[in-house]
Formats: sequence, C-alpha cells, structure tokens
Amino acid sequence: MKTEMWKAYARGMAAAMNGGGVVVPAGLLRAYRGVGLTDTEMLLMLQLMTYRQVEGIDFPTPEQLAERLGILPNAAHQLLSRLMKEELLAIDEEIDPVSGMQFERYNWNGFIIRSAEWLAEEARLSFENERELQRGTAGVGVGVSSGAGSGAGRASGSGFGASGGYVVGGAGSGGMAVGIGSSHGGADIAGEWPKQSDLFSVFEQEFGRPLSPMECETISAWVDQDRYPDELIRFALKEAVFAGKLHFRYIDRILIEWSRNRVTNTDEAKAHTQKFRGGRGS
Repeated sequence: MKTEMWKAYARGMAAAMNGGGVVVPAGLLRAYRGVGLTDTEMLLMLQLMTYRQVEGIDFPTPEQLAERLGILPNAAHQLLSRLMKEELLAIDEEIDPVSGMQFERYNWNGFIIRSAEWLAEEARLSFENERELQRGTAGVGVGVSSGAGSGAGRASGSGFGASGGYVVGGAGSGGMAVGIGSSHGGADIAGEWPKQSDLFSVFEQEFGRPLSPMECETISAWVDQDRYPDELIRFALKEAVFAGKLHFRYIDRILIEWSRNRVTNTDEAKAHTQKFRGGRGS
C-alpha cells in the first residue's frame, strides 16, 4: 500500500515539477537535504535545469558547470559522478528525429521522484496528528437536516431526509446529504464499481487529477490504520460523487459515521440505510 501511495503521489509531484521555465519547485528546495544533496550539488542541479530550459543545452560540460559554480572542472566532474552513483541524476542517449544523430542529455527524474517520496514521508506524521485530532473532535451528530426530514434527530449520529438522502451532521448544522437510496433514482448501495488496479487509481479517476500527498496518506490510513474494507471505501467515494461533495474530509466523515454504527461492508450499509428509511414513516 505504501508503495502504491508513493507512486500515486510521485506522479502528481513529477507533473508539477516538470513545468516549463526556471521556476524552482518549492518541494525540491525543501527536500534536497533530506535526499542527501549538499548545497553545492543542489546548485549544480539548478544549473542543469537552467542550461536546458533557458539556453537549450541538454548536456553542458563539466567545464561549463564549473565556471557557473566557481569550482574546478575536476570538482564538477566528481559532483556529477556522485549524483549519478546515487541515481539522482542520469544520462540519457537519444536520437534526433530530424538529423538522425545521437545526442546525450541529463535526466534528473530520479531527484524529483526521491524528493517526492521524502516529502510524502515528512507529511505522514503531521497528517496522523491532524487526523487523530479530527477524529477526537468530529461533531458527527445524528439528525435530520433542517427541512429535509420528518421526525426527531438521533443522538447516535445518522439519519435520512425525506428525499432518501443520508444525513451526516449535528443538530443545527444542516447536515450533509450523502444521498443513499431513492434520492439517486434507486441506486443500489451494493452496486458494482468499475474494476481498477488499486484504490489510488479509482480516486485519481474520479477526481480527474493526480492525488496530493495528504490525499494519498488519507487512503493509506483508511486501509492500514482504520482497517476499512476496500468495498466500503469505494462506496463512500461513490456516495461523495453522487452528493456532489467530492472531497476527502466528506468521505472520511461518511466512513467514521459507518464505523460508529458498526457498518463493515456494503450489505450492512444497505441494511443501515433501510433501517432509517423505515423509521421515517413511524
């Protein structure tokens, strides 16, 4: 799971960091010491980026780099060798499609991916602390949103509005209509989700973009720490899509609400839904 999380996170970070211009991604400046670069090595990396993006030079010589850095050519060569040994820098051989001539270019994707992984790990502890705080203070009450349901709210934290929507929220909060059941034209809670390689791909598909490090860590925590079943996570995502509230905090609150009511799979979620729908008529 951690490997898949990093892959998903790295795709997002790499897409951002490979943008045009000599704009240094803040992530690289934050992470370079963490991945083992010295200040001089980081400056060398910046010079390689500048040569390519501004001057169109893909493979500057050690002499050119040494002049920019104010060091001897031999020292520049040693810096390049160490970065390549650590797989932070590589040399690609390519063929010019017009002339057919072979040329070389520096490739620093290793540095970008390693930095993305370091940043993801750095975010982990901060995220876990924030998540524990949210779970300890989450005011997920039971009730029916104002004007949306019939009958008194329940202190345990969940209910259904007149439209069949699942309400998450405390009294006076207006609730969050998740929309299980009749409000979606009779959508089956146990409906099949399109097959995907992993949860990260499912979420990236629905969000239409690469996931952020915090979002990747959230999914990992649902699986590894909270032990939510895969099917329940996917269904919570589906409900967020139906409700038009496609953000992680909303999905997390749905899962917490189900957990408090001991809902562990989609069948139990369906029974939980029908229980509160039946209670509306009493």
